[in-house]
Amino acid sequence: LSMTLYAVMLYTSSLSGVTSSEFMCVFLELVALGLIFMDGPIQCWQVVAAGFLSGIGLGTRPYAGAWVLALACLLYLQTHRWRDFILFCGVATLTYLPWPVRNFILTGNPFYPKALWLGAAEDPFLKVYASLTYNSTLQAIVKLPADLASGGLIWGTGILPLALTPLVFLMPYGRTVWRKIILYTGIVIAMTFVFPGRDTRHFGQAFPFFALAGAAGFEFLLSTARGLTRKALYVWFLTALIVPNVLMGMYWGARRLPFFLGEQSWVNYLEKNYTAIEGYPMLHYVQTNVAPGSNILVAGNSPTSS
Repeated sequence: LSMTLYAVMLYTSSLSGVTSSEFMCVFLELVALGLIFMDGPIQCWQVVAAGFLSGIGLGTRPYAGAWVLALACLLYLQTHRWRDFILFCGVATLTYLPWPVRNFILTGNPFYPKALWLGAAEDPFLKVYASLTYNSTLQAIVKLPADLASGGLIWGTGILPLALTPLVFLMPYGRTVWRKIILYTGIVIAMTFVFPGRDTRHFGQAFPFFALAGAAGFEFLLSTARGLTRKALYVWFLTALIVPNVLMGMYWGARRLPFFLGEQSWVNYLEKNYTAIEGYPMLHYVQTNVAPGSNILVAGNSPTSS
């Protein structure tokens, strides 16, 4: 059930069928978590393997630091041994180290393209993008529930998982396990929230746990319902799963029809649907401003090719 909830999230649906480093990051997170979050004793090789995967995750997406920190805290709660915490962080750091070293050599900023202090080198496009999308901390906190549910229209969990998640606090069983999951998810969300230049999709590393909590919440509802109420819950659940995704599919499909029918040029399509290529503003700048014959490879019929 939790896998179904995750598969039909707006976030998952929108990224399915494309090459996405977000999914790679979530995959590394879940495998690393599976090595640590278990009932039996945790052995040294598991800590090392989880640290290695976490280091790869940091190299895949910088904001993976949110779940790496949460995983380190969870590891300590599982073992109550500082040596495991230090070993995990050390292996993760060593695995990730080549990236900051390279960045420092090339730019003087080990965390490039992010500038974590004044005067540090940063990506100019990301700087402008962050300034255009910036919200004050208070605004961002107020908007956070809506952003998690349907941020950017296609980057959220959908309403269903978030609506069912609070029910885990009413469940009479597995409270210790759920406390740890909630603490882990809370750290991930909080650290992602304070990450410089965050985007709604960056919270996607917490979404599998909303799917898990949502599934548990629905099962709790079923356990308290009888007869027609139980059947009505199934109808409500299936409707809430299917309708948003059908509507999203119709919406995005309708927007693409003029292009597929040849009535809209690819340039006009990308200008109006820039999320098809997230870097389209940069692509457009190159095509408009770079001299012919510069041999810079871009999409379409480029004036820069010789």
